[in-house]
Amino acid sequence: MKFALLSAVLVAGAARQVTAAPVDIESTERVSYSDKAKRTAPGAELAWKEIASPTPASHGREYIAVDARYTMLRLDATAGHPTVRSVRIRYKDGTERVVRIGQMLGTRKASSAYIELRGAKEIDHLVVITEPSRAEYAVYATAEPTAVAGR
Repeated sequence: MKFALLSAVLVAGAARQVTAAPVDIESTERVSYSDKAKRTAPGAELAWKEIASPTPASHGREYIAVDARYTMLRLDATAGHPTVRSVRIRYKDGTERVVRIGQMLGTRKASSAYIELRGAKEIDHLVVITEPSRAEYAVYATAEPTAVAGR
């Protein structure tokens, strides 16, 4: 009889603990199948500075005075879908580099164009060459070191 009474008390005590509500602490965020994934672009975590406000692509060639040191450039479409042919980078020491882009910005495939500058050299000015259109683009730069592997 004592054994049956002791068993009943233990089962009742255990049932009370099992039916307690779980603690509502969750350290991760839930993922929805209906939400579109947020993709992080290369260098998205960097601090970007706008060096050219929205600029029309109607002229085909735009000169942008920079006069600072940067490690990476980014071109974003601000209106329409500008097609950027190339960017000419003129450094303070007189050297020049031409980066061929050849892509339409602002589309799902290419929303931005990134240019790695291979170290922080002082830039005098940029020349952005585009297909003439009614679209607009902006240029951003960062001086922070990037996480690009090198030899």
